[in-house]
Amino acid sequence: MKTIRRYFAFCVMLVLLSVATVVFSQEKFWQPTTGPLSQSSVWALAIHPNGDVFAGTYNNGLYRSSDNGVSWIKTNLTSQWIRTLLITSQGHIFAGTYQQGIFRSLDLGHTWQHTSAGLEDSTINVIVVDFSGTLLAGTNRGLFRSLDNGESWINIYPNFTVLTVMPISPRKVFAGTACWGLRQSLDNGENWNILNIGLRRDMAFICYNDILCLIKNSIGHYFVGVIEEGVFRSLNEGHTWQKANNGLAAGPVSAFVKDEFDHIFAATGGGVYLTYDSGDHWVRLNEGLTNTFVRSLAASPENYIFAGTQNGLFRSVVPTNIKTFVEEANTDIPTTFTLEQNYPNPFSSLAASRFTGNPTTTIAFSLPRPEHVTLKIYNTLGEEVATVLQETRNSGTHRVPWQPENLPSGVYLYRLQAGNFAQTKKLLFVK
Repeated sequence: MKTIRRYFAFCVMLVLLSVATVVFSQEKFWQPTTGPLSQSSVWALAIHPNGDVFAGTYNNGLYRSSDNGVSWIKTNLTSQWIRTLLITSQGHIFAGTYQQGIFRSLDLGHTWQHTSAGLEDSTINVIVVDFSGTLLAGTNRGLFRSLDNGESWINIYPNFTVLTVMPISPRKVFAGTACWGLRQSLDNGENWNILNIGLRRDMAFICYNDILCLIKNSIGHYFVGVIEEGVFRSLNEGHTWQKANNGLAAGPVSAFVKDEFDHIFAATGGGVYLTYDSGDHWVRLNEGLTNTFVRSLAASPENYIFAGTQNGLFRSVVPTNIKTFVEEANTDIPTTFTLEQNYPNPFSSLAASRFTGNPTTTIAFSLPRPEHVTLKIYNTLGEEVATVLQETRNSGTHRVPWQPENLPSGVYLYRLQAGNFAQTKKLLFVK
């Protein structure tokens, strides 16, 4: 009788384990946060040494969470337009803003000081700290350095729009620029050289790719995210670059983050992608995202991944079972032709691209099989005003940016033709 009972109990345990496995495998990778950030455009994320999460928004201020994103409180920072965040190992918080310079808090965001003396540009694209504790701030008028914890700044690399900065060693630093690609300094910013081999845009005669983000993994591979062509990788410390877009839809790659397993996550205009093999392959992790234009990423000490989007902040489940989500993401292939609503819509110079400052919108479409694709823009009179795309694309979801040139404000129509499929939608451009 005991043997029968034990056998029955063992069978029940197996059933429960199998049910739990099925439930977990169906769990969404992303969970939306609630409260004031559920509808905000989150441009910047950072983790405090005590584990608190800070989220900077576009026109809604700076927020802090002490419970891994379950609840949020608004800080006392007066600026509402947060573009970038830095939190040092000492817990000092620096908020780079749109047209208002840099603010600093030494007490978890309760009080703030305006620390922008010497900055020639009040719009801050990035703030980092190097190995010596020196602060570096990238602006549209150059790269600035502070030796006194932000009290004063000097321009060490003028005449370039600096979008991202990554210290490599005590004297070595990379700077990603708009149009002019990647720069390197080997003497702590005194002199700079060019690292652009392989980074030229496919259809540009002068400009190199806008470098939006940089990261290095544990085996010494470098990655840059660019505005139009996805990810480039270097295996030789940045001297030469090659595209590393296998599985990654082209489009702006605005942020990278690593988890404790050295997985690299990329924030793109088409959602979040993960590479678990040093950039050889990328898989999409969008299950649960209701907005896939992702601008910012952060990883907490508890190994949660936070994703700030154009419309809401999301938090991952703890990715200890990342393999489950990777396998599911690999099967995420469109089954029908679709044309999505452009985003943002309406769009204008005020809500312009964070990276170029120009009014840009993104048009997404999905193809279940390779097709020759034509995407054109028309005015309300039916006159063609722009050809956005005219080429063969593979199956998958594609996102194409469009920037109006010399067009007035108004309603326009965009039409996708892919094989026998055709669809038209409206968009609104406001100068």
